[in-house]
Amino acid sequence: SFLPAEESQAVRPACVGSCESWQLERRAASSLSLAACRRDFVRRGKPLIIDGLGPHMLSTECCGLSREWLSSNFGEKCVAVYRNFREARNGEEDKAELMRLREALALLRRGGPEAQGLYLYDLSLPLQLPGLLEHVFLPRYFAHCYLQQTMRLHCFSRSWPTLFIGAAESQAKLHVDQWHGHFWMHMISGRKRWTIFHPEDAHLLRPVVPEGRHHPVFPSLAELEAGNDEGFARARRLEVILEEGETLFVPGGAPHLVVNLTDTVAVAGNFLDESNYEAAMADLRAMADSESNSGSGG
Repeated sequence: SFLPAEESQAVRPACVGSCESWQLERRAASSLSLAACRRDFVRRGKPLIIDGLGPHMLSTECCGLSREWLSSNFGEKCVAVYRNFREARNGEEDKAELMRLREALALLRRGGPEAQGLYLYDLSLPLQLPGLLEHVFLPRYFAHCYLQQTMRLHCFSRSWPTLFIGAAESQAKLHVDQWHGHFWMHMISGRKRWTIFHPEDAHLLRPVVPEGRHHPVFPSLAELEAGNDEGFARARRLEVILEEGETLFVPGGAPHLVVNLTDTVAVAGNFLDESNYEAAMADLRAMADSESNSGSGG
């Protein structure tokens, strides 16, 4: 744990958000059935935090994915390390550097300027750290992804779960996950502040689709807040702290921004089921058409 005892034991609100059409509930895993989760939250596109899944997410042998255990068992693996700063720094953002996992973890352990902005972001375990799969388990509520049940392999067959290890003050910028994929994240250690916008309000965040791409990019949250834009002011948003041991569900199509308030370790994944199938297929078809149209004619 990266948290003082008093912070890890702080009272967590059962419901977040003042707008009735866009609220996040916290529910205990012990009282939330699989059917209720999928019926009341996933199918309805309602954000959710589940508490109590921690003991079911990791093997007892992996020491809570501690830095020491990861270094000992997977330290020689090469990983992409990003520098994503909470405050904009011209020319320094989103740069990726290949280094051994033990080197990245040593930078985090030492702290200081070398660790600033450091983020191992969305690292695919099946593709890059397959040995970790015997120690990291999917939350049962979200283990029904259609993309993992196809007879033939495809580009998303071995994408998830993924690993996130971030330094305090690093961030994932405002974005929306591709093809309307639903998203889950389990917080192993540390704290993250999530800002989540209603999927129907994405157009109020001044999205721009770059030429040759299908998915939008957004200005920074600081730019949006400083712009006195009436449209942005109407966008429904949630602000919530994801605490150690909690598992977050974010419905597909919801733009979100994530800031690491402390050093953090988390596992996550996207998934596709009957609730977002049609929207995802429309996105995937548009992506395929775009790629075929951009190909050379000969």
